[in-house]
Amino acid sequence: MIVAKIFSRNQLLRTLFNRYNIIYSTTRPHDPCDTLHINNKLQNALAHTYGAPPKRELLFSKMAALANLSGLAAQIRSATESETFNLSVPPTTITNATLGAFATPFDSLPAMIRLTFVVGGGKLARGSYDPSAHKVFTAALRECGYEEDKGGGMDWSSAGTYKSQHDTGRNLKTIVVFPKIDRNSATPTAADSSGSHTSSATPTVTIPEEYKPFYDKKSPESMSLVASLPVFSKMGSSKTPSWSSKRAMVASLGVARDLLESLANQLMTGKSLTDYEQEIYDNVTLDNIGEKESKIKKEMAEQVDSGNITKEELDQLKEQVESK
Repeated sequence: MIVAKIFSRNQLLRTLFNRYNIIYSTTRPHDPCDTLHINNKLQNALAHTYGAPPKRELLFSKMAALANLSGLAAQIRSATESETFNLSVPPTTITNATLGAFATPFDSLPAMIRLTFVVGGGKLARGSYDPSAHKVFTAALRECGYEEDKGGGMDWSSAGTYKSQHDTGRNLKTIVVFPKIDRNSATPTAADSSGSHTSSATPTVTIPEEYKPFYDKKSPESMSLVASLPVFSKMGSSKTPSWSSKRAMVASLGVARDLLESLANQLMTGKSLTDYEQEIYDNVTLDNIGEKESKIKKEMAEQVDSGNITKEELDQLKEQVESK
């Protein structure tokens, strides 16, 4: 159960009134009658919109928290693209920051974003995180109306969901959040108002030649990388029937391993990933790649034992063995 500070109706009204009155007093002289009128309007509007306690009191708490966003909550709330946050802070800070950041939908964004929160890790990182960080963070998310969805992804249907993941490569425990986004609150940008249009795509970066096939979602290399082991097994019978095609797949998985380690190094040095790179990083692990490599190598050995191999492939195998 989350223990949060519950603001009374009068406290919230006073907060809202004070904020409103600052704006109001700059446009016309202060008048006590106006103050009373505004206060009454606020009370009536809030009572009509949010109903009776206790539901209203909980909403008041979340609204008051949003009115004073700072620190971690403000950093989360200001995210306009996929980012990673480190929750190596006390449980109370996690609760307050989560309630403050996720109580209401984010302002309109052109596409879904992925917010990754590190909540724990192996022996080397364990001392940096509170043992209850995962439990406290997910409880706060549920308090804000978020639900767990292990199949959540980078699409609008995943808004308001989260999923837990274990990064076996870096031995870190993370929670990925797909925030609720108000898609009707878009405001014109300077480019929109001037009539010009610019691409919202990620800035062009130099991609090593050997990694390029993995950046094409429809390429065999990319589909093999992100596929689950059962799907990968079914793909093998049609995509890699020959010994040489299996050999090429093993080589491709080796490059994929290098790519995954490269993405991990980028995150460790504070560099952000593109949405697609983040998708690969979140859904593919070194263990996944290792399982696929083992399966393909086993099938290659079985093909050799059964004699289901061409003379050219046999020559390649002999050359490979002699070169070791």
